[in-house]
Amino acid sequence: MERMTIRLFASVIIFLVIASLGADGALGRMHHRSSTRTAKKTSRKIVVYTYGLTVAEIYRSPHDRTLQYCKLTELKDGSECESTLQAINRPVRNICHKKMMALINECMELKNEESISEEGNLGDDTGFFEGIWNAIYPGTKWCGAGHLARNYFDLGSEVLVDKCCRAHDHCPIKVRPWQFGYGERNYSPYTKSHCDCDIDFFKCLTAANSSTADTIGDLFFNAMRVSCLREKPGLNICPNAGSTESKCHTASLIDKLELGSYAAEIKYLNRTCTRRSRS
Repeated sequence: MERMTIRLFASVIIFLVIASLGADGALGRMHHRSSTRTAKKTSRKIVVYTYGLTVAEIYRSPHDRTLQYCKLTELKDGSECESTLQAINRPVRNICHKKMMALINECMELKNEESISEEGNLGDDTGFFEGIWNAIYPGTKWCGAGHLARNYFDLGSEVLVDKCCRAHDHCPIKVRPWQFGYGERNYSPYTKSHCDCDIDFFKCLTAANSSTADTIGDLFFNAMRVSCLREKPGLNICPNAGSTESKCHTASLIDKLELGSYAAEIKYLNRTCTRRSRS
């Protein structure tokens, strides 16, 4: 069933790519350069933050507290949390939903990822046919059903748009296709994320201001109209850790909380036609 969903998603992407060919030549970059880029090893005092299904490794300048390093890890389920933290082996802090969302956005805007990666060459081409076969939009590695990235720092040639999709993939609160969580089963063939993640995704694509961003925004918000999750008034989605609870106590929120499912209300304005008329 999941494989059929991916093929269906690929068909939709193919249609939208063909429809947008006149905008910026999305099919013009059909070669593929393999990427083995990984994060440089560092002796900096990295602090690990956890909330929900997201783990963030963060380093800030000791002088002005500006973000210097960020690596996000997406947990498949809460059971992976303990082993992930043990592998990282850094000081761990529990944070709340809003703080994790702020961190994800801050990481998305980080400018020095090229110096963080060993090869220092952001922007590998995905390869058109490889991307389509795996239901990933051409020029990206994170925009589609899953991702093709070898690691967190691996981005496609559409760097700004890929950062938007990568950030959305690391949403801390979500329910995957056909999965049960937060009090209901997601019968949609798409991952259902917290509404805050969808709003930030919308803002990021709008700021990217490209034909690729418009096509992906049109697909996600207008064509697919994926519903999102939000807590009901008065529900605390940031429970305090008890004295006997682990540092991963929020990783199992998917089994403890009941969230409401809301229909998509965001309408994405596709500016591709405007660009074409000006050219």
